[in-house]
Amino acid sequence: MMADQPGEEPRPTLSHSPTVTATRAFEYGRYSELMAQAVQVLTCAARLTWSSPGADAEPTTARVDWAEFVTLALAGAAANVGSIEGALNGRPGRGKRTASASC
Repeated sequence: MMADQPGEEPRPTLSHSPTVTATRAFEYGRYSELMAQAVQVLTCAARLTWSSPGADAEPTTARVDWAEFVTLALAGAAANVGSIEGALNGRPGRGKRTASASC
């Protein structure tokens, strides 16, 4: 845990053994659940393929553009929370944070 500014509440950091208490507004269990889902979705997207008929009528298969997928997903999430600033609100230097999920 670390504070962004002197006198601020410490914010949870990513680590292999997080120390987050149940009394904190940050709910590590929900965070872990969402992170696992995000990793699963991004992994599936990285393996996603598309097919199209080739010149000799044999289908051509290729992987989708994963970077485009991730970029569009992040842009959609930012739009869902109202702005890029809203999506980045939890980053250091972005003011006070409270954790809640309304998914």
